[in-house]
Amino acid sequence: MSFGLSMGVLASGLLALAGLLFLLQRLRVRYQPRRVVTTLFWKEALEEARARVFVRRFRHLLAYLLVLVIASLLWLGFGDPTWTEDDDRDWIVLVDGSATMAVGSRMDDALDQLREQVGGLPRDRRRVLLCQGRVRPVLLPGEHGDILEHRLQGVSPEACPSSVERTLRRLIKAREPGRPLSVLICGGVGIREQTLDLLPADVSVFRLGTDPGAAAPGNRGITSLGVTPASSRTWDHVDVLVETRGENNPVALTLDGRPLPVAATVQLQKHGDRNRLLVRDVPARGGIIEATLEGGDPLPLDDRARLRLPERANIRVLLGSGLDPAVGLALQADPGIRIVTGNPDVVVHREGDSESTTTPTLTWVDPASQAEAILLVHEEETSSRDVLLQSFDQLGLEDVDTSELAAQTGRVVSLGARPGPRRNIRAWKTLLSSDYNFVGSRSFPLFVAAAVRWLSGTEGFPAFVAAGEVVRHTSGYSPEIIRDRSGAELRPARAGQVAGEGGHALEASLLDPGTTAPESVPALAAAPSTALPTGFDPLTLIGLAAMLLLLVEWVLYRTGRVP
Repeated sequence: MSFGLSMGVLASGLLALAGLLFLLQRLRVRYQPRRVVTTLFWKEALEEARARVFVRRFRHLLAYLLVLVIASLLWLGFGDPTWTEDDDRDWIVLVDGSATMAVGSRMDDALDQLREQVGGLPRDRRRVLLCQGRVRPVLLPGEHGDILEHRLQGVSPEACPSSVERTLRRLIKAREPGRPLSVLICGGVGIREQTLDLLPADVSVFRLGTDPGAAAPGNRGITSLGVTPASSRTWDHVDVLVETRGENNPVALTLDGRPLPVAATVQLQKHGDRNRLLVRDVPARGGIIEATLEGGDPLPLDDRARLRLPERANIRVLLGSGLDPAVGLALQADPGIRIVTGNPDVVVHREGDSESTTTPTLTWVDPASQAEAILLVHEEETSSRDVLLQSFDQLGLEDVDTSELAAQTGRVVSLGARPGPRRNIRAWKTLLSSDYNFVGSRSFPLFVAAAVRWLSGTEGFPAFVAAGEVVRHTSGYSPEIIRDRSGAELRPARAGQVAGEGGHALEASLLDPGTTAPESVPALAAAPSTALPTGFDPLTLIGLAAMLLLLVEWVLYRTGRVP
């Protein structure tokens, strides 16, 4: 048995109790009326009934021992005792709180099983983790089981994929080498066979309680909601794809709460239990499109999905005088760009033309004015390294013949980035030379279009935003990871609104086939009785012993054997 207090503190407390109770036994004077037939001994009676003094003779050993044992038991109970075993195995309970637990009473049943079994695990080596969008501990080693009830209040399934298997992998990787580990899964759909095959010999995985079942019979759900640039090449429109699983899946689509206006034919495709709905030419003005499955089923969390559409207004570009005609032709061929003579979003000109202090510019410069062949000027709060990594493929620079350009200029050809007050791209005008093949290559119109989009801040948009998945840009050229405000990969923990780069609001949905239609997974065996520690809580045993001794003392007092 081990205690929450150190042995020194426990021993000191016991000694203090023994001394205090000994002193109280000497101080205690109990007067008892007695009938006498003579006053011959009145003087002795007065001496016996004098005021309490410290030097009185200790006479009631049995009463002292009873009180000392009762007080000692209470003090040991205050020391938070737990059973200790020879096995140093760690015990971890993973409670699945994902969308799969929203079927019927799965979540309530799993929590009831947890409450029944967690008290039998060794307190100093047990942990209980709630696996939802983010894994959080609800009971740490050494904490009393009564805390669990308070921390489980208000817990309900979240609209997120199951994170039990991912958490198990992390625990195995982070555990102390050579220390046995038992993992109990509470709820959930189980662990894949591949994961079980890779378990170390000293790691065992069991199910706590009964298997809730892998799938909800008759469940339907939305497993994909995404957008792509419109196949009609209309810049300010997108195509929307909705995929559902299950039978009889009529889908209702709304845009900003109103029935979706569809300009083109709605195409419906069916592949087994998968139904795909393709809606063409949806206005891309930053609205929220919502797909809803009509009718009810056992799992409501996957029956609704939302996605914020991109805002794809035409980019207004002002062309400077004296530019190579190829630049204007490339811009005019882009359906998302409109050439204007005033109030532009982006300016494309040569070095030396009138400079704007507020409008992003694509400037063709003399090679002598800068060391880099292409220099990207970005916002102050953005990392130059990240800009370089993201822009190389996006600007289509992989096809540029840098060796020929270096031979013509006699200089090292490089791509650079630095912070500045506004976005700007400065490129050597040598790239436009007729002696160089860049203008006639397939990379040139891609570079011009991508540069204008990067300068205007509309270079891409999320194709889909799903809980538990990394969000990426898609612009038709190269997908790039969207980052959150801290610079980390944006991975929504659960369905709902999330903030992307620059604080832009995005809408994440569940969209998890493993929740709607889980694959066949091996059922986990229930933990055998020999695997779980058993026995009463030592605090309960100490309390029962103290109550029994109190009853004995009351009986002895009533019979006059102790004062």
